Amino acid sequence: LFSVMEQFPNARYTALLNKARILSKSISGDGVEHSVDQLQETKAAWIEVEVTGRNHCEAQVELSRIGIALRENATVAQRMFRHDEVCVFKADLWQLLASSLRGEQEWDLAAHAYDKLTTLVPDTLETRFWAGVLTILIDQEQAVSHLAAASSKEEYRRTAYELIGVANGIMPISNPEQAAKQLGIGYLSVGEPELALWQLSRAHRMNPADSTTLAYLGLAKIQLDQNGSEEIDSALSLDPDSALAHSVKGTFWLENQQCQYSINEFGQAIHLDPTLALWQIQLAQAYQMCGHPTKAVAALEHAAELAPDDHKVWVELANLYLEVEGDGDLALSAARNAVASAPESPRALDSLGWAQLKAGEIRQAEVNLRAAVNLAPYEPAILYHLGVMYRNKGVESAAKEAFQKAIAMDVSCRACSKPKLGAVGALATRALEQP
Repeated sequence: LFSVMEQFPNARYTALLNKARILSKSISGDGVEHSVDQLQETKAAWIEVEVTGRNHCEAQVELSRIGIALRENATVAQRMFRHDEVCVFKADLWQLLASSLRGEQEWDLAAHAYDKLTTLVPDTLETRFWAGVLTILIDQEQAVSHLAAASSKEEYRRTAYELIGVANGIMPISNPEQAAKQLGIGYLSVGEPELALWQLSRAHRMNPADSTTLAYLGLAKIQLDQNGSEEIDSALSLDPDSALAHSVKGTFWLENQQCQYSINEFGQAIHLDPTLALWQIQLAQAYQMCGHPTKAVAALEHAAELAPDDHKVWVELANLYLEVEGDGDLALSAARNAVASAPESPRALDSLGWAQLKAGEIRQAEVNLRAAVNLAPYEPAILYHLGVMYRNKGVESAAKEAFQKAIAMDVSCRACSKPKLGAVGALATRALEQP
């Protein structure tokens, strides 16, 4: 019938439009997989409609939907941004595009799609979260606003709070390369290596000779279970005396279960920069993972000598005393030093509460753990410790609630194809399964 109608000039457009609509209807079922051939046939029909110049917006909408199904995301994004003022695409189509771009890890385009989507559905917290995460370099103040709104949802709270700090730190930076580099490092610090790779790659393109960027690029790849050795070796080639690059190389060897190589690299970082406690902490972690607990304790004790006012060192030492030495008195002493160094630090208060709980001082433990969770209600380790404390008190409902929150908060790599549950979340999961 269509082929007959197309023979008549006045009927040709009607035939083309109705043919395209019928084909669109045939592929419009939710949750139904359609062949590429079906999608391509429907796309070709709408292109014929588009060429006529009539019913322009309907053609743009349908071509966009089909393009997303065909994973032609870049082309669809260009189409929608180019024609949006005239055709006014609906929120559901922008949502479809934004989700598809995120799934395909096309971050630059995803950032603009989510930014657009927030103007259409400003009350959707998932949209606000991803707009905040991805648009920090586009508009820091707006990104902070999005993240602050998204933080009202429990599962986004931890990442949102931490990225607000990252965004505030980037605001004064005017150099685009340095801003991308710092954002990449920030993404790494909140457990988003895929996004770190995006921004560190951008910084590297702008300045290929920056050894720090290369080292962090290698670290991002390690966290994504990729090799990363090429970037780390390039960083060391550019700057053989980079303690950071040797530290990252140590992490690379540790991930590959090459203990002695790892210890050697952390040792080299210490040799190049003997005053930084961080290298001692990393060496201690390597010793511990490689079965040398006594050496791990010695390295952390040295870190405490180097940075006696750094509460983070004392927290690490208190935890190690409990885990390796089983010495509650030493753990309590180290935790009290942490609190003395930073009385308002949630990690320090948590460390003291955990040591007190292990020592059987449940009442004092509850005071400090509750104070810690009030300061950092999004921190998985604190929530897990709070759950253990409640379980020891026999308050099972409160324990389960704390464990569930710990699991919700301890999700990293949200931008990866499969988000990861952290070690604390795994502990909380086991606690729920085995009351």
